[in-house]
Amino acid sequence: MLVFKDTISGLVAGIQLTSNNMVRKGDWITVPNSAVDGVVEEITLTTVKVRNFDHTIVTVTPQTLVSDSFQNWMGMQKSDGRRVKRKVFYDFRHIKLATDDLKKQLVERGYFTANELQGEQVNMALYRRYVERMLAQDARVNHHLSCLVRQLEATSSGLPLEFYFFLSDKEWVAYEHQVADLMEKIYALAADFDVLIYQTTPQQ
Repeated sequence: MLVFKDTISGLVAGIQLTSNNMVRKGDWITVPNSAVDGVVEEITLTTVKVRNFDHTIVTVTPQTLVSDSFQNWMGMQKSDGRRVKRKVFYDFRHIKLATDDLKKQLVERGYFTANELQGEQVNMALYRRYVERMLAQDARVNHHLSCLVRQLEATSSGLPLEFYFFLSDKEWVAYEHQVADLMEKIYALAADFDVLIYQTTPQQ
């Protein structure tokens, strides 16, 4: 039993993987504690062969996948959208009540109507509301899934806002470009609302 302990453990783990439908050939998996990040090409009772996206081949034992956690991306690929979850920090010193001049500029740019800006308004709240509306109306965002801009707990690095939404296009290259386009617009809009994205000054 001691001689065949590893072999028996591997066989049991292989049976667990297949019988519980944890991973199948063609699945994209990521194993955090190893170099595995690619598509499963072959599964046997003793080995799982994965082709990484850099075209290297990695072989792991089924026991590695059972004993350690791994991420199977097939649920995302079969869903209606791929999640975007980004956190950005903003400078507290630029969070303030919106002046009449700022309100006028926002109306002129078409961000809000004059009626929407009646009474006291905080520039950060207006920014948050507008970005959420912009994302909800963007054709690249899946409107049937969650879409929100929320404030997180304040930190010494500023006030964080989390941008949470799903893109309909899940293909890697298109997804990354669309995320970049939307986030760059979000960064650029900050100046229109007189809010400042927090960043530390690099040491010379």
